[in-house]
Amino acid sequence: MISWGLLGASPLGALGWVAPKFMSIPFRIFYGIIEGAITGVIIGFGQWWILKNYVKQAWLWILVSMVSWVLGLTFAWVVGAVLREFTGVFFGEVLGLTLCWFIVA
Repeated sequence: MISWGLLGASPLGALGWVAPKFMSIPFRIFYGIIEGAITGVIIGFGQWWILKNYVKQAWLWILVSMVSWVLGLTFAWVVGAVLREFTGVFFGEVLGLTLCWFIVA
């Protein structure tokens, strides 16, 4: 809860629930990697804090979280942009963000 609270209070906000305003695929890839990594590390650190008491090498969870958020957010934003451009409807972004949550999960 603390990790999500920190994210919500930060400029990143609720990252898995928003889509960028810009439609440029290269920018979405770049920012998906950067913001996905930051989000993954913050969330992973919070989860590691609990797991370290029960699992050996729990620090690896921070890396797993970071990679899953980088992949999830980057793919979601790219898919969202392509679908939005193709259909002209914001619902494409919603489908992209749904993809993000499946990848992260």
